[in-house]
Amino acid sequence: MKSGYLKKIYFYRNLYPELLDHRLVKQALAYFFKGATSLPVSINIMITYRCNFHCKICSFYGSGGIDNREISFKDIIKLLDELGVFKPVIFLGGGEPFIRQDIYEIINEIKKRGLKLIISTNGFLVEPDKLKGLDLDYLIFSLYGPAEIHDKITSMADSYRVAIEKMKCIADERIVKHLAVSTV
Repeated sequence: MKSGYLKKIYFYRNLYPELLDHRLVKQALAYFFKGATSLPVSINIMITYRCNFHCKICSFYGSGGIDNREISFKDIIKLLDELGVFKPVIFLGGGEPFIRQDIYEIINEIKKRGLKLIISTNGFLVEPDKLKGLDLDYLIFSLYGPAEIHDKITSMADSYRVAIEKMKCIADERIVKHLAVSTV
Protein backbone atom coordinates (compact mmCIF):
# COMPACT_ATOMS: atom_id res chain seq x y z
CA MET A 1 0.00 0.00 0.00
CA LYS A 2 2.75 2.46 0.87
CA SER A 3 4.49 1.99 -2.49
CA GLY A 4 1.23 3.09 -4.14
CA TYR A 5 1.21 6.17 -1.91
CA LEU A 6 4.79 6.98 -2.91
CA LYS A 7 3.84 6.70 -6.59
CA LYS A 8 1.04 9.19 -5.95
CA ILE A 9 3.52 11.61 -4.37
CA TYR A 10 5.70 11.48 -7.48
CA PHE A 11 2.65 11.80 -9.76
CA TYR A 12 1.36 14.88 -7.96
CA ARG A 13 4.86 16.34 -7.62
CA ASN A 14 5.12 16.30 -11.42
CA LEU A 15 1.54 17.49 -11.93
CA TYR A 16 1.61 20.31 -9.37
CA PRO A 17 5.30 21.20 -8.91
CA GLU A 18 4.78 24.63 -7.32
CA LEU A 19 2.15 23.31 -4.93
CA LEU A 20 4.29 20.49 -3.64
CA ASP A 21 7.21 22.37 -2.22
CA HIS A 22 9.96 20.84 -0.10
CA ARG A 23 7.91 21.11 3.11
CA LEU A 24 4.98 19.20 1.64
CA VAL A 25 7.16 16.45 0.20
CA LYS A 26 8.84 16.13 3.61
CA GLN A 27 5.40 15.64 5.22
CA ALA A 28 4.43 13.08 2.58
CA LEU A 29 7.60 11.13 3.26
CA ALA A 30 6.89 11.32 7.01
CA TYR A 31 3.52 9.76 6.30
CA PHE A 32 5.15 7.10 4.15
CA PHE A 33 7.68 6.10 6.79
CA LYS A 34 5.82 6.89 10.06
CA GLY A 35 2.18 6.71 9.01
CA ALA A 36 1.50 10.28 10.18
CA THR A 37 2.36 13.90 9.43
CA SER A 38 2.98 16.68 11.90
CA LEU A 39 0.81 19.23 10.12
CA PRO A 40 -2.08 19.41 7.66
CA VAL A 41 -0.72 19.34 4.12
CA SER A 42 -4.00 20.26 2.46
CA ILE A 43 -7.47 21.27 3.52
CA ASN A 44 -10.52 20.50 1.44
CA ILE A 45 -13.35 22.92 2.20
CA MET A 46 -16.75 22.07 0.77
CA ILE A 47 -17.97 25.65 0.87
CA THR A 48 -21.46 24.86 -0.40
CA TYR A 49 -23.69 22.01 -1.39
CA ARG A 50 -25.69 24.27 -3.71
CA CYS A 51 -25.21 24.00 -7.46
CA ASN A 52 -26.66 25.57 -10.57
CA PHE A 53 -26.52 22.22 -12.41
CA HIS A 54 -28.41 18.98 -11.87
CA CYS A 55 -25.80 16.48 -13.01
CA LYS A 56 -27.05 12.95 -13.25
CA ILE A 57 -23.70 11.63 -12.00
CA CYS A 58 -23.34 13.97 -9.03
CA SER A 59 -23.05 12.47 -5.58
CA PHE A 60 -24.96 15.45 -4.14
CA TYR A 61 -27.74 16.05 -6.64
CA GLY A 62 -27.79 12.57 -8.12
CA SER A 63 -28.53 11.01 -4.73
CA GLY A 64 -31.65 13.15 -4.43
CA GLY A 65 -30.51 14.59 -1.12
CA ILE A 66 -29.70 18.26 -1.48
CA ASP A 67 -28.29 19.92 1.62
CA ASN A 68 -28.48 23.72 1.59
CA ARG A 69 -26.26 24.26 4.62
CA GLU A 70 -22.89 25.84 4.00
CA ILE A 71 -19.97 27.10 6.01
CA SER A 72 -20.25 30.80 6.77
CA PHE A 73 -17.73 33.39 5.61
CA LYS A 74 -16.92 34.08 9.26
CA ASP A 75 -16.19 30.38 9.91
CA ILE A 76 -14.01 30.17 6.80
CA ILE A 77 -11.95 33.12 8.06
CA LYS A 78 -11.69 31.51 11.50
CA LEU A 79 -10.51 28.25 9.92
CA LEU A 80 -7.94 30.11 7.80
CA ASP A 81 -6.68 32.01 10.85
CA GLU A 82 -6.32 28.82 12.89
CA LEU A 83 -4.78 26.57 10.22
CA GLY A 84 -3.13 29.10 7.92
CA VAL A 85 0.03 29.04 10.01
CA PHE A 86 0.69 25.53 8.61
CA LYS A 87 0.52 26.90 5.04
CA PRO A 88 -1.68 24.09 3.71
CA VAL A 89 -2.89 23.93 0.13
CA ILE A 90 -6.56 24.95 0.20
CA PHE A 91 -9.01 23.15 -2.07
CA LEU A 92 -12.45 24.72 -2.51
CA GLY A 93 -15.22 22.54 -3.80
CA GLY A 94 -18.85 21.81 -3.32
CA GLY A 95 -21.54 21.95 -4.92
CA GLU A 96 -20.52 24.82 -7.13
CA PRO A 97 -18.19 27.25 -5.30
CA PHE A 98 -19.01 30.14 -7.63
CA ILE A 99 -22.69 30.00 -6.65
CA ARG A 100 -21.69 31.80 -3.45
CA GLN A 101 -22.01 35.57 -3.58
CA ASP A 102 -18.87 35.91 -1.44
CA ILE A 103 -16.61 33.53 -3.42
CA TYR A 104 -14.29 36.29 -4.65
CA GLU A 105 -13.90 37.62 -1.09
CA ILE A 106 -13.13 34.08 0.08
CA ILE A 107 -10.48 33.72 -2.64
CA ASN A 108 -9.00 37.07 -1.65
CA GLU A 109 -8.83 36.07 2.05
CA ILE A 110 -7.06 32.81 1.21
CA LYS A 111 -4.55 34.43 -1.12
CA LYS A 112 -3.78 37.36 1.19
CA ARG A 113 -2.62 34.76 3.74
CA GLY A 114 -0.13 33.45 1.18
CA LEU A 115 -1.86 30.09 0.77
CA LYS A 116 -1.97 28.01 -2.40
CA LEU A 117 -5.51 27.63 -3.73
CA ILE A 118 -7.25 25.12 -6.00
CA ILE A 119 -10.91 25.53 -6.99
CA SER A 120 -13.03 22.96 -8.78
CA THR A 121 -15.94 24.37 -10.80
CA ASN A 122 -18.43 23.63 -13.54
CA GLY A 123 -17.42 27.03 -14.90
CA PHE A 124 -20.87 28.37 -15.69
CA LEU A 125 -20.88 31.05 -12.98
CA VAL A 126 -17.18 31.97 -13.14
CA GLU A 127 -16.63 35.65 -13.91
CA PRO A 128 -13.11 35.87 -15.39
CA ASP A 129 -12.84 39.64 -14.84
CA LYS A 130 -13.44 39.19 -11.10
CA LEU A 131 -10.62 36.62 -10.94
CA LYS A 132 -8.08 39.08 -12.31
CA GLY A 133 -5.47 40.05 -9.76
CA LEU A 134 -6.50 37.37 -7.24
CA ASP A 135 -3.44 35.20 -8.03
CA LEU A 136 -5.43 31.95 -8.18
CA ASP A 137 -3.13 28.93 -8.42
CA TYR A 138 -5.40 26.31 -10.03
CA LEU A 139 -8.87 26.45 -11.52
CA ILE A 140 -10.26 23.06 -12.49
CA PHE A 141 -13.22 22.89 -14.88
CA SER A 142 -15.37 19.74 -14.95
CA LEU A 143 -16.20 18.48 -18.44
CA TYR A 144 -18.00 15.20 -19.05
CA GLY A 145 -17.35 14.66 -22.75
CA PRO A 146 -18.25 16.40 -26.01
CA ALA A 147 -20.91 19.13 -25.93
CA GLU A 148 -23.93 16.90 -26.45
CA ILE A 149 -22.92 14.44 -23.73
CA HIS A 150 -21.79 17.15 -21.31
CA ASP A 151 -25.03 19.12 -21.65
CA LYS A 152 -27.10 15.97 -21.23
CA ILE A 153 -25.25 14.97 -18.04
CA THR A 154 -25.46 18.47 -16.54
CA SER A 155 -29.10 18.95 -17.60
CA MET A 156 -28.08 22.46 -18.67
CA ALA A 157 -28.23 23.59 -22.29
CA ASP A 158 -25.03 25.24 -23.55
CA SER A 159 -23.10 24.37 -20.38
CA TYR A 160 -20.25 22.92 -22.46
CA ARG A 161 -20.04 25.98 -24.72
CA VAL A 162 -20.02 28.36 -21.74
CA ALA A 163 -17.30 26.37 -19.96
CA ILE A 164 -15.12 26.30 -23.08
CA GLU A 165 -15.58 30.04 -23.69
CA LYS A 166 -14.65 30.88 -20.11
CA MET A 167 -11.62 28.57 -20.19
CA LYS A 168 -10.44 30.23 -23.42
CA CYS A 169 -10.86 33.69 -21.91
CA ILE A 170 -9.01 32.72 -18.72
CA ALA A 171 -6.21 31.04 -20.68
CA ASP A 172 -5.86 33.82 -23.27
CA GLU A 173 -5.68 36.51 -20.60
CA ARG A 174 -3.57 34.35 -18.25
CA ILE A 175 -5.93 35.12 -15.38
CA VAL A 176 -4.97 32.06 -13.29
CA LYS A 177 -1.62 30.35 -12.95
CA HIS A 178 -2.91 26.91 -14.01
CA LEU A 179 -6.08 25.91 -15.77
CA ALA A 180 -7.08 22.25 -15.76
CA VAL A 181 -9.94 20.02 -16.88
CA SER A 182 -11.37 17.19 -14.83
CA THR A 183 -13.34 14.48 -16.61
CA VAL A 184 -15.06 11.25 -15.67
